[in-house]
Amino acid sequence: MTPAPLHTALLVVHVASAAFWFGLTAGVPRRVRTALDAQDATPIAALLARDRVGAVLAPVVGWGTGLALVFAAGGFRAVAPRYHAALALGLAWIAVGTALARLLRKVATADRLDAATRSRLRARVGATTGVGHLLWVVLLTTMVYRGR
Repeated sequence: MTPAPLHTALLVVHVASAAFWFGLTAGVPRRVRTALDAQDATPIAALLARDRVGAVLAPVVGWGTGLALVFAAGGFRAVAPRYHAALALGLAWIAVGTALARLLRKVATADRLDAATRSRLRARVGATTGVGHLLWVVLLTTMVYRGR
């Protein structure tokens, strides 16, 4: 078992990184819609430049601290199966975040895209963000709900 202060510190960093990562994507669909409607990629390029470090570090820190908490509790045999599922869902969330980053790089070229492509990108960014937020809620529920 891990000493209580270390466990608490890991847990705080874990929760803070997940909240930060969720917050990074909270306003993305609105910003993308605005940029695509104006055919101006400048705000999206600025968003990508500003959030690049956080978008890479938050999932790595979140998943890494989750793994550290599992091993601090005694390894995979010592934790409930919901933590195994949560780590797998965390990897899925990282994949969705990667897909969103790729879409945003395409949106950053909005001034060179035709109307049909902009419309498809708008829909894909919204759907990808929605899937990411759904995964976040499922992960949160998995972590908090203890069953009967």
